[in-house]
Amino acid sequence: MAAPAVPIDVDPDTGIWRSDALPMVYLPRHFLVNNHRAVEAAMGIEPYRAILRDATETSALHWCQVQGRTYGLTPEQAFHHYFSRLSQRGISFLIVSHNMEHVMSISDRVAVLKNGSLVGVVPTADTTRQDITSMIIHGRV
Repeated sequence: MAAPAVPIDVDPDTGIWRSDALPMVYLPRHFLVNNHRAVEAAMGIEPYRAILRDATETSALHWCQVQGRTYGLTPEQAFHHYFSRLSQRGISFLIVSHNMEHVMSISDRVAVLKNGSLVGVVPTADTTRQDITSMIIHGRV
């Protein structure tokens, strides 16, 4: 596995780690997992999911706002930048969309489904919007 393509800046005076101008926390995975499991066990899975969902939305919004101010990005550009940085950190995500421009601008690969079956998966860099539209209409690569 390749190293993440996200630079980490360390403030020499405070020792605070930053990526994309935001302070970051670096800790062992087991620390985070064990704490999540303990809170989930104490409060129940559904209330904990609701809290995490709200906190995640708030965090993503905050990140996009900071990126917009730091790099002079529009909200849409910050959104695209957010997903690009997640991908650079090795995080995968699935987006279901009919907006081909949006899909092409943020994806590495595009999978087309038709009538519940996989038509094909193509690298975004090697295909066009018209190719994907053809896959959707004709049900073949």
